[in-house]
Amino acid sequence: MFDIDCPDGAHWQARRSGTVETDAKKPEAWERDRARIIHSFAFRRMQGKMQIFMSGENDYIRTRLTHSLEVAQIAGGIVSMLKKSGEKSEYIKWLPSQNLIESICLAHDIGHPPYGHGGERSLDYCHQQSSVGATCKGFEGNAQTLRIVCRLESHTRDYGLDLTRRTILGLIKYPICYSDALHKRPGRSRSMGAPTSVQGDWKPPKCIYDSDTAILDWAIEGLSNGDKDYFKETKPTTSEDWFKETSHKSLDCSIMDLADEISYAVHDLEDGLALGFVKRGGVLGSVAVEKMCDTIEPVLPGVVEGLFSVDGCLRKAAIGRLVHEMMKATEFVKAANSSHPLIALKCELRGKMKAIFDSIENVKDECIICHPAQRTLEWRGMEVVSRLTFAMFDTNNLVPPKCFDVKSPERSIVDFVSGMTDEYAVRWFERLFVPRTRTIFEPM
Repeated sequence: MFDIDCPDGAHWQARRSGTVETDAKKPEAWERDRARIIHSFAFRRMQGKMQIFMSGENDYIRTRLTHSLEVAQIAGGIVSMLKKSGEKSEYIKWLPSQNLIESICLAHDIGHPPYGHGGERSLDYCHQQSSVGATCKGFEGNAQTLRIVCRLESHTRDYGLDLTRRTILGLIKYPICYSDALHKRPGRSRSMGAPTSVQGDWKPPKCIYDSDTAILDWAIEGLSNGDKDYFKETKPTTSEDWFKETSHKSLDCSIMDLADEISYAVHDLEDGLALGFVKRGGVLGSVAVEKMCDTIEPVLPGVVEGLFSVDGCLRKAAIGRLVHEMMKATEFVKAANSSHPLIALKCELRGKMKAIFDSIENVKDECIICHPAQRTLEWRGMEVVSRLTFAMFDTNNLVPPKCFDVKSPERSIVDFVSGMTDEYAVRWFERLFVPRTRTIFEPM
């Protein structure tokens, strides 16, 4: 019944609306997906959302938009290298086309709110404190990505961007719904005082929304029951875990996720070096930096010298080599207990480059993520996002009518706030909470 064993067959190019392109010179379905994503409102808004450093603080640093472009390039490079390598040639035909992997990568962060993961924690916390039923609560950036491309974007009335099945499958990083993912929740409530004070370690489950489970079911339609069960498996939980974590993702999603991790680590390291967050030696040096250097130097001679060089060309060459070598070190892995290639196959970073990647991650966490300046930014972002959200919950006529849904008031408010750029959120905050800084007649 299904051409499910054909990588680019009609099954994987199907759209939820049932629309079929019939024009004789139609582009590849995934080329159309890529175009819809690039021309979407949510994609453009990523230019004003922080990647790790605040957008607007410096004209050098990356935003969510430039990060997504780099992830698309890296993922495309991984696919190209795997095809040229000839390794496990029986798997090669299942690798995504350039348009398909770029579509997935360009859209993968489209649901992230202002102020990154701090804003994400605040929106989840605020929605947990709202009056809606338990099955409707919660916010998570990846879940919001699925909601945007499948529901909120205005390319179609009922199906968002109406992307193809294989693109949607590639965007589902965590195939579990919110209520099933929750394991426990600390007994904290809004009545405890300033919302920010309880959000620092608040973690939303990695998931999709309960309301989008039908989209997940559609994405994996036609797979065997065994493959469906394998795809939805979760890791064992302990009494310390707040939520269940999924264990698997599709082949396309694994390539996107690996490219995202490479970009996140190496390019954030580059930004940290340029802005002085990462230093070698002296009182500002760190154990993590020295371990990173000791890990890189035997494998890639000269790269460490380039990273810490004042010559921008040498540093760019070192960063480029790190990315290139990680792309080359990507390998196919096949699960023994899954049969369909899109579910059974994934790509992973192996060998010495995996150790180098881990050492860079440690530097990023110690020198950038945990830096007092970044913690200050995170705290400010949580305060801005949570106060805006609670104000709109309390007085929902603050939200522009075109953005407000009387059938789902709290969810539409969360959609509105999460869609804001960093600067737009600040402007709203000033308008509501800072006297004499904004006129009420200023268009918002």
